Amino acid sequence: MKKHLKKYQTIFVDVDGTLIIWSETRPGKAFSGVPKMNKKLIDWLIDWRRKNPEGNIYVWSTGGAIHAEWAVEFCGLEGLIDGAMAKPDLIVDDSFTWLKKRARMHPDLTMSEEG
Repeated sequence: MKKHLKKYQTIFVDVDGTLIIWSETRPGKAFSGVPKMNKKLIDWLIDWRRKNPEGNIYVWSTGGAIHAEWAVEFCGLEGLIDGAMAKPDLIVDDSFTWLKKRARMHPDLTMSEEG
């Protein structure tokens, strides 16, 4: 078993440019054009869920909760995702060391042209 699949208990997945790849992206502009599923990421999430049934997967977007819910449905992930929400505008916590220690980016799972 790959180590990276087991150590995370909660995963937050971004929508635009990550779960959904758009055919048109311009700096400073909203994503537009034809949406495509990021099959590489979706396959990774399905595999992670199978190996971590007690874990949590949330989809979030700066486009809001409705946009995140649309992305979950578009990708056929309704039974896999624990929640869809807007990205937070503000995080209130006594410490952000958890973010430095635990938050990770997986650029190899983003901006895929598959799907």
